[in-house]
Formats: sequence, structure tokens, C-alpha cells
Amino acid sequence: MSLESQITALVSAANKLTTEVANKMKGIDQKVDKAESKFKNFIDVDFPKHITSSLERSIYINPIDGNDANDGKSQGEAIRTLSRLTELASPQGFVYKTLNLRFLRGQTYFLESGTATAQETIDVRFFGNYSDDATTELIQSKNSAGVADSVFRCSHFTLIGSDIDGDKAFLRTAIITRSDDESGSFHSGVTSSVGGGSQGHSRAFLKSQDSQGGDFGFIEVSNCTVEINSCPFLSYRTTLSDNTNTRIPTIKLTRYGRVLRNNNLSPLQRLKHHQYFVSSNASYLDFAIDFRASGAVISGFGSAGELFNTEIEKRYLILTSADLSA
Repeated sequence: MSLESQITALVSAANKLTTEVANKMKGIDQKVDKAESKFKNFIDVDFPKHITSSLERSIYINPIDGNDANDGKSQGEAIRTLSRLTELASPQGFVYKTLNLRFLRGQTYFLESGTATAQETIDVRFFGNYSDDATTELIQSKNSAGVADSVFRCSHFTLIGSDIDGDKAFLRTAIITRSDDESGSFHSGVTSSVGGGSQGHSRAFLKSQDSQGGDFGFIEVSNCTVEINSCPFLSYRTTLSDNTNTRIPTIKLTRYGRVLRNNNLSPLQRLKHHQYFVSSNASYLDFAIDFRASGAVISGFGSAGELFNTEIEKRYLILTSADLSA
């Protein structure tokens, strides 16, 4: 083969190799473009969706037809027991940003301490067929150690009944006796600056998730009655040395939301400094309480000031067209 023929063959081979490389590069570019598109879609769509779903959890509880083998994410997959609720609300210690708790209407639920904790919001509502005779009750109860402690921890709390619930939905704080108090089954042993050592804040139904003095965002009660028995409804406790900036911005009673202090308890069940709507060890509370909505009522308290610890300075704005009756 002449030199010219060899050069021609070499050039042809080089051109073929160049074409093959170009085709390979084109294929690689297409795969890179496809991978970039998938990554962008993941970052812009899938990732936020997964993050959101991992931060918010809905749990349906049906003590009649529920099954604890279910995931609790819908009415049809409702769980049965409150112990399963606690497991799902905090899997392996994980704390959701938002918990939507849905209880079957017409049932009584005895809620022990530590039932659910959220970084921010716990939203409680009811589901199922409504009956004129059906009363739904969420009752703070003692745990296996005989202690009545906070049921929920969060920064925002909503308790919403349906428009037809009226006075058929209740949240009741625990009823205990003075003997419980003195035996230590009521106190946690944590020193408190309020009430001469009385542990009203540690045993409230609802407690702020931020124990370091962060603000409690809001509380809304709609078409439900909060009954104050031996324990407060809300505890806000700060461990900061400068606790003068603690505040609860807004407490709203809407659409027949009610707060009732039970004055029919025996003398042994009326524990000093415990029958408050809000209990705190802060130097003052700075908040607005709004019960201008139709049917909103606060009763059983001699005055607005009796809603809160008498030992603290209360700086509040009362927005009301409702009843405040003793």
C-alpha cells in the first residue's frame, strides 16, 4: 500500500473515530441535560413537597372502628387507641411542625400527659356523623404514675368544632383532690415562683413547646367549651433570667367558643392557683383576648383578671361583646 493510500485510510479512520466520539458526547450531553432536568424538578417540586409532608402530619382517631395497624392519615385509615396516637405523633422522637388531630365525634377521650407535641401547631377537630345526643369530651387524666400533666405541647393551638356542635364539644382539665396535691402525685417537684411553690403551670392541659421563653403564638377555640377544673388550661413557663418579655399575643374565642370555670368542685378539689385559664411564672403577661364573636362566653370568673395568675402583672387588652359572669 502506497503512502498516499495509508494516509487516506488513516484520515478516514480518524474521521470515523471523531464521528463516534461526537455521537458519544451527544448522548452524554443528552443524559446530562435529562439529569439536570430531573434534579431541577426534584429541587423545585419534589423536595419541597417531601419536606412539607415530613413536617406536617394528620392523625384520625376512631375508638370504635379504627385499627392501630392503620397509618391514621384519613378517616378510612383511622387508628383506634390513644397510645397509638402518641406513637404516630412522635415517631422515634421526631417532632412534627404541625399536627392535625381528628377525633371521632360523640366519644369521650381520656388524654394522658405527653399525648402529642408539635414544633408549632396542634390543630384539633372532630369528624363523623353528628347526633343531637352526642357529646364529645377531651378530658385531661392522670397517667399510670398517677400524675395529671400537660396533654399537648405546642406554640399555636386551635380547637375547632363544627358549626352544629354548639355546646356538645368539651375540653376539660383534670379534677384532682388536695390529697393528691399533698402526696406529690400532682406536683412535679419543680420550684415555681408563682403561688408559693404551687405547680399550677406544670399541670396545665396545654403547655408551650418553647420552655426557653419564646412567645406563644395564638390560641383559638371555636364551637367548643373549655372547662377549667383543678388544673389550668394553658401554662407558659420561662426559664430565662429576664422573663419580662413573655407574651401571649392573641387568645380568640370564635363561634360559640366558651371558657367555663367549674365552681361546683369540692373545697379539696379547688386547688389554689390552679383554676386559671392561663398560668405563668413570667413577670407579666402581655396579650389580647378576643371574644367578640357571637355566642362567645367566659363564665365562672369574678373578673377578667381572674382568668390569669393573680401574682403576675397582667397587661392585656380585652376585646369583647360577650358575657363575663361570675
